[in-house]
Amino acid sequence: MSKHFFFMSGLPRTGSTVLSAILSQNPKIHSGTASPVCPTMWDLTLGFSQSSIQEMSVANRPEFQTELIRNVPHLYYKDVNKPFIVDKSRDWLHPRNMTMIRNHITPDPKVLVLLRDKEAIIESFTRVWKDNGVTGSELKYLVEDATWKMTYYCEEIIPTVKASQDVIKGNNVYRGDPVSDNEQFLFIEYDKFMEDPSETLNSIYRFFKLEPYEHDFENIFPAEVENDSVIGDAWKNLHKVRPSLVGV
Repeated sequence: MSKHFFFMSGLPRTGSTVLSAILSQNPKIHSGTASPVCPTMWDLTLGFSQSSIQEMSVANRPEFQTELIRNVPHLYYKDVNKPFIVDKSRDWLHPRNMTMIRNHITPDPKVLVLLRDKEAIIESFTRVWKDNGVTGSELKYLVEDATWKMTYYCEEIIPTVKASQDVIKGNNVYRGDPVSDNEQFLFIEYDKFMEDPSETLNSIYRFFKLEPYEHDFENIFPAEVENDSVIGDAWKNLHKVRPSLVGV
């Protein structure tokens, strides 16, 4: 089955897990956990020794490295029998990775960028850590580390992404209205998503240029579940999905 790839990125604690679960209700769309596709492709870009590259040329296969990189998303999603894939990774927003998408996946990337107030993100993380029994110096370290990372994303990465969109669109930030054909990013605000999930989904379908689908916001179950225990006990239930957005 031929597959077309879309992308999901942005800040943590912004509803990406529940959005993925909702999108996967569509029988034509697969949207699962955060995937290793982006970092794996980047590792392959950097990871070949000069000897390997030379051997490819000797064997008259200089394009073999590119072929390997290009096939990573198809290999990762080989068992998915849906035509549209939404691959999720925070790394996609880095300019070098956007270039990697254009070079190896699609020349017309469409990226959902989920946003939320920085303080609200830290508060959400803190609730998870406290629920998992984290206290004292460990909690202080986690809060400080998360604050530093969110500050970097909010002040460096996100403005860069918005600026690149502004250049492409003539200083108009795309938020779901079909204005032109060259938008790369759809910015989704967490609060607006929670207040009106139906409109958020409609804007995504307009952005993807796909036929709308009637989603069920009262029975939400993820197609895949992250194994948060791998990260550590402090992160248990980090990606637990609320079963309903009604009344949120």
